[in-house]
Amino acid sequence: MENNQKISNECIHIFFDYVNSSQFKERTILFLGEFSIGPIYRIDTIEGQKIRQEWISKNLSYHPKDYYAKDFFSSFLKFTEEVRSIPKENKIAIWKSKNTESYLGLCFALSILGDRDQIRVIDLSEANRKILQKNYEIRFAGEVSPEDLERIRKASEKNEYLSEEMKMNLIKKWQFFSESKDILRIWKDDQVHSIPEDYYDDFIVAYAKKIGAEKDFYTATKLIGSVLYHSANDLSESHTSCDAFFDYRIRILIKRGVFEAQDIFKPDLKYKIKLIS
Repeated sequence: MENNQKISNECIHIFFDYVNSSQFKERTILFLGEFSIGPIYRIDTIEGQKIRQEWISKNLSYHPKDYYAKDFFSSFLKFTEEVRSIPKENKIAIWKSKNTESYLGLCFALSILGDRDQIRVIDLSEANRKILQKNYEIRFAGEVSPEDLERIRKASEKNEYLSEEMKMNLIKKWQFFSESKDILRIWKDDQVHSIPEDYYDDFIVAYAKKIGAEKDFYTATKLIGSVLYHSANDLSESHTSCDAFFDYRIRILIKRGVFEAQDIFKPDLKYKIKLIS
């Protein structure tokens, strides 16, 4: 009887970015959705999964196709099944940071959970300020130490459950984005925005100039690293951390005559690029 009571009182924790939850004594479910890039149109259907798989196979040449195509979908199906199989008597805590992945992940998870009512949302930036007394935004759960995560977990046990109105609003958000055919999404002003896929092209060119790629050839690794490092601060937004997407945009710019390239078929972003004046 005691074991059954323990199971029914257990809280299941859901994360959507890398996190070290080694201090947790409760079960965690992790799904790395990369919802910021690629089609998510009807992704919970075979039709939508095929559309995403075809886009990834065609455009994300840097990463092994198996990760984004095969492994993504096996992880997606596993996550969906894990969430659906959570016993109704269990409480659920969904953790979110200031990024597209965790926000859309939250919306997606709620769409699966349906009429479940013992659901808390833990906003890491809010918890960082109120519980840890640290005044800065948390963009990814991995920025928080295991000890601090455990402090937040314990303190958040007193949080109110998500209201039915808020839950329905978040599910509607998922329905909106999963009916959109856009392929790039960013987190800005506490919201997810769909943006054109060439949104970062001018920024890529600007940072190519800053590293000196007007005069000499530089590896794509150096340029992409510079773009990833600076864009979140310079553009005041949280964007995809997927270097494969920026590789895709650089290759488009090569085809358009913005860059010239050397060793374009080298793996691991070791090919070199130079701006064409």
